[in-house]
Amino acid sequence: MKEFFTLEYWEDRGWFIGRLRDVPEIFSHGRSLEELKANVIDAYQMTLQTSGIEPPCSTPRLLELGIEV
Repeated sequence: MKEFFTLEYWEDRGWFIGRLRDVPEIFSHGRSLEELKANVIDAYQMTLQTSGIEPPCSTPRLLELGIEV
């Protein structure tokens, strides 16, 4: 089963740095966007293997809430 996540990334001094918005503790870097993507995938898979955390069973949904301030 393939799950889809949003990769948030930016460039800093020649490096692409990014994290998964849905799993912000998954963070990595690479010299290219392709390398960053591969490193983030590796980091996610290693985290699942070492932590015993089960991958999400369904895709998260977004809902906009209006809150009085």
